[in-house]
Amino acid sequence: MHRTCLLLPIISWEILNRLVQSIIFQFNAPLLVVYLLTFKVRIMKFTIHQRYITLAQVLILPLAITFSSCKKLIEIPANPNDKVSTPRVFSDSLNVLGALTGIYATFGTGGFGGSINTGYTSIYTSLASDELVALNPDEFNTNAIQVTSGTVSQIWRSAYAGIYQCNAFIEGLAASNSVSASFRQQVTGEVLTARSLYYFHLVNQFGDVPIITGTDFKVNALEKRMPADSVYGFILKDLTSAAGMLKVQYPSPGRMRPNLHVVRALLAKVYLYRGAWQQAADLSGQIIQSGTYELVEPSKTFLDGSKEALWQMPSLSTFAGIVDAMSLVPWSNTIAPNYYLSSYLTDAFEANDLRKQAWLSLNNVVSGTTTTPYYYPGKYKKTDVYATPLEGYMFFRLSEQYLINAEALAKLNQLDAARLSLNKVRNRAGLLNTTAVSQEEVLAAIEKERFTELFAEQGNRWYDLKRIGKITSVLGARKTGFTATDALFPIPLNEINTNINMTQNPGY
Repeated sequence: MHRTCLLLPIISWEILNRLVQSIIFQFNAPLLVVYLLTFKVRIMKFTIHQRYITLAQVLILPLAITFSSCKKLIEIPANPNDKVSTPRVFSDSLNVLGALTGIYATFGTGGFGGSINTGYTSIYTSLASDELVALNPDEFNTNAIQVTSGTVSQIWRSAYAGIYQCNAFIEGLAASNSVSASFRQQVTGEVLTARSLYYFHLVNQFGDVPIITGTDFKVNALEKRMPADSVYGFILKDLTSAAGMLKVQYPSPGRMRPNLHVVRALLAKVYLYRGAWQQAADLSGQIIQSGTYELVEPSKTFLDGSKEALWQMPSLSTFAGIVDAMSLVPWSNTIAPNYYLSSYLTDAFEANDLRKQAWLSLNNVVSGTTTTPYYYPGKYKKTDVYATPLEGYMFFRLSEQYLINAEALAKLNQLDAARLSLNKVRNRAGLLNTTAVSQEEVLAAIEKERFTELFAEQGNRWYDLKRIGKITSVLGARKTGFTATDALFPIPLNEINTNINMTQNPGY
């Protein structure tokens, strides 16, 4: 070798993963993510002798790329004069993929808290419903949320930061002629899907919300709240467009980037929420019958690469595991968790339900002569990013589509078909077929199954109670001082103070 270089000897996948993750998060550079992830795939194809490579090849080339344009794409400008996207970001497909990776990074899977799509929604809506109980007084758990709540403000800001990214990407790509039409269509469909998920959570947590479609700071700062019906209409429009752009094949290895079935999954969910039973049944049925996905045993459902996953995000953080685990799993098995499962939830599991063993973790806390059992969510268990087996954050999975299919068919009074889909979920959990007969009984069985299958996951329980009209009757009986206005979070006070067109939710 005629030049001085650092050698990487025979590289294991684990060592390479650690190197890549460390570099990615040291520099916080989306383009670097794409380069290194591509590099990982390429190196695993090399022969044993070809794995002797220079460390300079790993570091210098990506570092030579200008990352400032991608960083600007992520950040919301402090004033209207800031430029969000530059021609360089969209100068070729690699740079575009870098910007796209930045969008997915904002979804947030590492560290504490997370984005509206991860920890914030899963944890705080569970506290607001009847799933989680806080060990110490908590504003969500006691329905005492203030308009000055920092958590609510962060939920709101994380959503609109992500939406801003999506808008900047769509605008920048539309102005570029540097990529092929097929590539442009693919990545635009992905971003429309991501933006739709942000708005889905916003409308379910806050009700009427502003619909932001551009990056003009002056315009966005004065947008008024739009009716929930209009927000759902906007979501359906975006998803319908995305469905025409994406293919059933995933655009990259793994299931981090959405395909057509992911779009169908969110469409099916939106149609279910809107009472469009036939559309919900048809779309969920297409996913089920595609043969792409399969139910796996509960202990393997949330592992990285799960065959049940439609859309699953790996944890790329070098200092933390899945965000929900970081927030919910106690640091010791001898202490009480900060958030534990309510008796309403634990009692809802039937005897011999495999999910109870796989998804409910238990700490027995001893105080003197008294031992108190605390169950807490155990769908995600890994607080160490390097702990094996690896886990992946789940946005959509097959069992939810079976339950959507079952409910939609039951609403259409196709009860035999509804029971078939319901029983798929029950049988996977080691349970016998449902004994429900009438339409009312089948719907009640599905509601209960959604409680035990989807608990502490993507806000499903809190959203369900609202959409089926039971939130006041159920939570009113289970939570002290609950009123109908507690079905929505308050609009953050700062948004009210800085936007003369912004209004507050009733009760706040």
